[in-house]
Amino acid sequence: MTTTWIPVEGALLAASLDPRKVAEKFTELGVVAELDWYESTSHLLGLTLLTNENDRVATIAKGDENFSAGMPIDKVVKELAATFKAEVWTGESWHDGVPEGTKFPKVKENTGGEVRSVEITRMPAASVPFVAVAEGVDLGCVELSEDARAIIRAGTEDEITSVVLLSDAPAISLQATNDDMRLVAIDAAYEGRSESMIIHSWNMTTRIVMGGWGPDEAPAGLLALARNKFGEDDAASRLVDILPSASRVEVENALVTPGRAGFDKMVKALGLPNEIKEFLAGQLPVADAAGMRFYPATDWTKAFGSSFDLMLESPTPENKVFNAYRTAVVEKPWLVRTWAALEGTLGGTLLTLSLRTSKKTGWTKLAGIVGGGLILDALMQVGLATYIRQRWQKLTTSK
Repeated sequence: MTTTWIPVEGALLAASLDPRKVAEKFTELGVVAELDWYESTSHLLGLTLLTNENDRVATIAKGDENFSAGMPIDKVVKELAATFKAEVWTGESWHDGVPEGTKFPKVKENTGGEVRSVEITRMPAASVPFVAVAEGVDLGCVELSEDARAIIRAGTEDEITSVVLLSDAPAISLQATNDDMRLVAIDAAYEGRSESMIIHSWNMTTRIVMGGWGPDEAPAGLLALARNKFGEDDAASRLVDILPSASRVEVENALVTPGRAGFDKMVKALGLPNEIKEFLAGQLPVADAAGMRFYPATDWTKAFGSSFDLMLESPTPENKVFNAYRTAVVEKPWLVRTWAALEGTLGGTLLTLSLRTSKKTGWTKLAGIVGGGLILDALMQVGLATYIRQRWQKLTTSK
């Protein structure tokens, strides 16, 4: 019978922690584990264990290549808490071994300054100006393909993290500061579930402890199996599902490459232009990226005008009715005027008939309402057609 191993996430928090000592403890216990930490906050370690349906952790002895069920996860948590005088939690198991009165090191304030964010999304281009006003942030937009675009913004850590993604799933966001480089993504297939987000930091150190095997001793095939169980390989496939044009091999390579080199590889793997790479590196202001449209967080009137211009200039297959209307207004204005005249004439006839009829019935009242509506619609058609032609002439003459 095949055992299903489920990753259970948690953390260790202590006044002082040495990730290498924690890894050695797992090796002593023979427990398979994944550790994540930032060098600046190594007293806080992310922890992921593999458990079966009976809440027993995956273990493996040195020289063995098969996972087996070990001690209950709650016992592992208590052992770690006692050994490292730490607060430890994984899943529903929790134990506090921190001595009373312990003082924790102060976490350094973020010195990264400006956070630069590039979000790859399928949000319609015409929606971007409205998002800029609604969120109160200046946005840039670069078209990547017919159904994908990059939305560019910059702000403080609080401003960016308070609204991680501007659009609905699926979307991928690359974020960079002077101190950190990270990826946040949501796959539509996982939306609404706790594991819906894909989060990766190129400044975070990740280590998989292969039970009783020492560092770099486990066979490559066994390590690959563990990575798969912890969901490391799943991240690449989910990112490619979000952006099919991305290279699966290059995405995988970027995820396993640490630091700035890995981040730059991800920019390339996602097919982003060099200007966006320069923006994320802090070498290029938002408004200076080539081929980018800039939408300041001004007011709704200007946002409406910008959105309307986009629909005129770059019609999409989804807007078939609007595309047909735009073609008629721009290329066959006489057709719109003729239709409006006929509509207005019919409306005037019905309204006159209703007003002149001495005996009012339900039908005559209805004729008056319909006639008034047709006249109003005809006037609106003429006004809208005039507005569209003016916007179109402005667009064509500015090129």
